[in-house]
Parts: sequence; C-alpha cells; structure tokens
Amino acid sequence: MGKALRQCFVAWLIPLGLSFVSNALIAGSTSKLGASAVGPWMMAAIALQLVFFAAASVRLWRQLGAIEKSATRLGLFAVHSAVQLGLAATMAFATLVMFNR
Repeated sequence: MGKALRQCFVAWLIPLGLSFVSNALIAGSTSKLGASAVGPWMMAAIALQLVFFAAASVRLWRQLGAIEKSATRLGLFAVHSAVQLGLAATMAFATLVMFNR
C-alpha cells in the first residue's frame, strides 16, 4: 500500500511541476504580446496541462494494476482522480490569472 501511495503522490506532483514550468515558459515568451495575441497561447497552456494530468493518471492506473487488487486499485484511483481534478482546475485558474493582461 505504501508503494501505491507513493505512486499517487508522484502522479500528482510531476504534472503539477510540469504545468508550472510550461506556464512560466509560455508566459515569458508571450510577455511582449498584446492581450488579443496571448489568448491562443493561454488556451494552449491549459490544454498542455490537461495532457500532463491525463498522462499521469493513465500511467498511474497501469502501475496500480501491478501493485494492488481491483477494489483497492479503484479506491486509490478514485481518490487520486478527485485530487487530480482539483489540481488541474487550480492550475487552469492560475493560468487564466497569469495571462490576464
């Protein structure tokens, strides 16, 4: 169970860190653009974040299959999904705030 919980924490932290890095890179590279030109880049940043979070969830689901049995696997993944959705929503909001000009 400890290994499964560590995998869940890693599946939360890695996409969150990648989202921060991608936001910083995209915001920095578009800092000279006007508000109308930044919109597509902001949406691309949010889409990239969703890809990060979805890829981490898919990878976690596969890893949990080798570690835990079905009921425990489903329970862990349900908790992971709830936290993951919260983190993704928080990052999407932070992106909207960051790109607000």
